[in-house]
Amino acid sequence: MALAGTALGQGTVRFSFADPAGGRQLTNAASTLTYDSAAVLSFIVDGSDAGFPSTTFANAGLELRLSVGAAVVNAGVAQAPISGFFRIFNRTNPDSATNTILRGDADVGSFLSIGASSSILFSNPPVGFSLTAGQELLNVLPAGLFLAPLFDSVFTITDILTVGFPRPPVIGPTGSVNNFSANTSFSGTAQLVPTPGAVALMALGGLVAGRRRR
Repeated sequence: MALAGTALGQGTVRFSFADPAGGRQLTNAASTLTYDSAAVLSFIVDGSDAGFPSTTFANAGLELRLSVGAAVVNAGVAQAPISGFFRIFNRTNPDSATNTILRGDADVGSFLSIGASSSILFSNPPVGFSLTAGQELLNVLPAGLFLAPLFDSVFTITDILTVGFPRPPVIGPTGSVNNFSANTSFSGTAQLVPTPGAVALMALGGLVAGRRRR
């Protein structure tokens, strides 16, 4: 598709950050997960599939608050419902109204625990999870495109240290998720599609071009 002679790409944009140095930043207390927003993250926006350059926010932070329900164990895999939000922001910009890079909101997701490994999974479809581009991300996305489903996000949880002695397992006997601290990394994807206004302009451009050829 073309608009005024300029290609308007579509594709998948990928997001990620690796676990930063400096100890365990993820905490579960009373079935509420939070993250140390003072931790400095290197957040990567990979637009190679959608035809625009990758961007690294080298001074990013993460705000997170997720509520975890009781887990059900099946064949050694514990799965608990999880809901809440996370917000990745550019700490170089001190204005909290404009420094959001990416925000995720989840009505439903899954906390999975298998032995010493755990993860948090969100996806859309099904419904119940969304990723929204903040102003910092909009500044680097190609004009005329916005984030749309398919959405997915995964927090991989490692180096889990539960609270108590002897150390209890992550999942208690009643299915509750025990208090812990841990490290985490993140990956996610979203589709890039034209905004309705861009689609209308492209349709108009095609109509005008068709008339000129007559």
